[in-house]
Amino acid sequence: MTNVALGLTAFLIAGLYTLGILNIPLLGFGDPLGPRLLPSFLAGAMALIGVALIVEGRSLSGIREDWARFRSYLSGQDFRVVAAATVWAGLYFVAFGPLGYLLSTALFLLGMIGLFHRGSKITGAVVSVLFAAISYALFAGIFAVPLPRGILPF
Repeated sequence: MTNVALGLTAFLIAGLYTLGILNIPLLGFGDPLGPRLLPSFLAGAMALIGVALIVEGRSLSGIREDWARFRSYLSGQDFRVVAAATVWAGLYFVAFGPLGYLLSTALFLLGMIGLFHRGSKITGAVVSVLFAAISYALFAGIFAVPLPRGILPF
């Protein structure tokens, strides 16, 4: 079952990649296939990998074993940690514009460090705030990268 799921995922990625390839503009000069040729080979290779994974993963006993492992994974601690981290990352992306880079990054790191680091909470908070402040100063100040300001005045 795992190989079948991976094969279907490979097909999905190859399809999305192909849609991206078709959006590459053709230039009026030079080889018209130039910018599309290599990406087309990569998409074809990804589709072939998908076929190979689906063919390999079609044994019935393997599907039963994979479903049992998958159900066990869904009910275990690992899945809850991955789900919590995924939801937290999604909230970070949603909050990035309204709260701004500095505040949203500090809160995101505070939550992630709280989830994964079992040491001092004060150290985690200091690292979160310092990383957000130093990276903001580096990107916005030195490299002049426009970052969302959010609710903070600077």
